[in-house]
Amino acid sequence: MSYILDIVAPAVPADDSAAYDFIDQLRLASDADALAPAPALLAFHSAITQQFPCLSTCSDDAALEQCVWSDGPLLNNFSGDMGTIAISSRVGEVLPAILRLAPELGLTVADQQRDKIHRPPGFRVVLLGTKEGWNPDQVAARLAPLFKRSQEHTRAMLDGPRLTIKQGLDRAMAQRYLDTLERLGCSCAIEADGPAPAKAPVVAEAAKAAVIAMATLEPIVAEAAKAPVVAAAANTPPSQEDLAMQRWLKTVSPSMPPKPAAVVKMDDNAFQDEQMADLADGQKQYIYMIACNLVLLKMWAGDFKLALMLLCFVAILIQSILGILRMASGLQLSPTAKALAIVSIFVPVLGLIVLLLMNGAASKQLKEAGYRVGWLGVSAQERAMLRGRGPGPGIRNGALATAALILLTIGVGGGAKAKAGAGRDDTSHPCALVGVWTAERTNSVYQVTLNESGAFDAQAIVRGGFSGATVYGTWEVRKDNIHWTYAGGSPASDVNPLTMRKGSQGFTVLETNGEETRYTLIKRLSAARCEQGDD
Repeated sequence: MSYILDIVAPAVPADDSAAYDFIDQLRLASDADALAPAPALLAFHSAITQQFPCLSTCSDDAALEQCVWSDGPLLNNFSGDMGTIAISSRVGEVLPAILRLAPELGLTVADQQRDKIHRPPGFRVVLLGTKEGWNPDQVAARLAPLFKRSQEHTRAMLDGPRLTIKQGLDRAMAQRYLDTLERLGCSCAIEADGPAPAKAPVVAEAAKAAVIAMATLEPIVAEAAKAPVVAAAANTPPSQEDLAMQRWLKTVSPSMPPKPAAVVKMDDNAFQDEQMADLADGQKQYIYMIACNLVLLKMWAGDFKLALMLLCFVAILIQSILGILRMASGLQLSPTAKALAIVSIFVPVLGLIVLLLMNGAASKQLKEAGYRVGWLGVSAQERAMLRGRGPGPGIRNGALATAALILLTIGVGGGAKAKAGAGRDDTSHPCALVGVWTAERTNSVYQVTLNESGAFDAQAIVRGGFSGATVYGTWEVRKDNIHWTYAGGSPASDVNPLTMRKGSQGFTVLETNGEETRYTLIKRLSAARCEQGDD
């Protein structure tokens, strides 16, 4: 007769009846599918066969006689999240060893022959302070995003009394917490949630045959079962601090072995982080593109080259599509919904409504997952933690979008400056001279019109009105001289020194014969260039 035990990796329900049902379901799943054993079960097999060799490794009759297992290879008895082993001899020696080893690996031992379930004890991680030689302020700064607390709060945690960081852990996960916190500069310790389990006494072999006297095992099992029973909390949702610590553990120590009781769910957790990363990165790109679009609208209102505006529009459009696709992926939208979201970009009002709805849904999921979402989305540090490997493509895209926004802003400033500069005076045709003037000299009076384009016309004024033919040509100012070029007249051109009169709207021209002609303003001419700035 063999003594049969079930070794279970996942945490089992606190109620024994529900626990047995759970184990039976695992057994059916293991029998139906040939699954690779969970890492904790592999570790258990390796450790127990070092103490009690597997039947398949026994090379002679003497070794076979000493083998404690009913069948072999023993590894074939493990599949998926559980294994079933049969002890054929030396039960008083093998059973205590199993009951000591399994809890260390977070494994549950179900002894259905005695209707007893031995759950692994819980452990807690205690923060003692800062490691010797480490700067407390720097350690507090590293812990602040981990615990989602201010740096002052985490510094107070380090300086205060002993603080339990996490309890109810199996030994492997408690070690991961400890290693991670010590790597960040904390001094920590692992303690049992209750009294330390007593070692089971070594009891002589009850019989050489497979027939076992149950009374002989009574003190062994009772002694080994003194360790406190920790109720499973599989249905209790983790707090935000727990989620943050789990994400941090995957970020700073990806090479550490996974928690044995959650081997099957590790991929699900990783997918959840990638999903949240897509949401956070897509939302960040969406926010950047809204800002870039506002700047682009400013460019449309300005005097910019069409090619530059089209180039900026295409760049913003591509970034917007990438952001929407990433956010839609994080929201797990169907391909059809993704396509409709992209099409909505080209419909002004509909596109805005769709983007606002997607942004609201993304913010809600991120907040429910324990992240802080501000006006600019999730912080770069938390998005790096989400990826579990430092800044990912989304963060680089965000940096690219930031650079595009800065360049657009510089472009708008430069364009506005250029536009303002264009609105200021043309030195060859000063706005101060553009207008209709009365030109008076000793024996004659003329009405002279100086246009901003550089054309002029002049006609003599007599008592009854204008007299004689109108003189046409062009005018230009060079180095305080006004240059006249006459259309078909003689002389062909003339150069006269120019002096602006102070205190009045006018100027004086010195003629070639030494006589002065005084120009007095009749009216200014409307000119777009001159309306924006005058000298």
